[in-house]
Amino acid sequence: MDGCPKITTITCADDLFDFLKQDSGNDDKDDDRLYIIKYYASWCKSCAKFGMKFKQLAMIHGDLLEDNNNNNNNNHQGAEANLIRKGSIHFAQAEYSETRSLCRSMGINKLPFVQIYKAGGEKVDEFVCGPRDFNVKVKDRVEELLLGMSSGSSTSDGDDDRELRFQREMEEGQSLSNGLLSSMVWDKESSVGAKQSSSPKMV
Repeated sequence: MDGCPKITTITCADDLFDFLKQDSGNDDKDDDRLYIIKYYASWCKSCAKFGMKFKQLAMIHGDLLEDNNNNNNNNHQGAEANLIRKGSIHFAQAEYSETRSLCRSMGINKLPFVQIYKAGGEKVDEFVCGPRDFNVKVKDRVEELLLGMSSGSSTSDGDDDRELRFQREMEEGQSLSNGLLSSMVWDKESSVGAKQSSSPKMV
């Protein structure tokens, strides 16, 4: 299907609030969708690779808009291209240098960083994720949550959800270990010549 995914750009706390509350008060059960936000830096090569995978995921699960020259895939909830397909997830992105205060307030000090929310603003997960671990940590996690929603799972199924989550984390243990080693090497190198003490670490 031709088109481009709708990925909302967040530049401040108000944008984040509006993004998470856009379906509030909507009686349509189909609008009880997931919300996923990536935090990145424009100068970060790892973030750029992550962003390509993030866009591909948005093409599959996000709202799809008409593709035209005036659409840069970074639309707010205002005037925008016509909706081709309604997705099961709302996607958004926040650039670190433009949202430094917001990121600091949430303790985000490594990039790329991901947050996943349910309708109503309930945070269900957040984590650092490099492009190598995208399929395991982001794609699989999102599909796990969507499966739970489509099967009508409720809070009473929390134990089953935690068990599935534990199995997934055990399977990704090796990739997490590799990511930790990479970050340790980065920390060692950054202690020699870091740009600023406030700059986020890259995965």
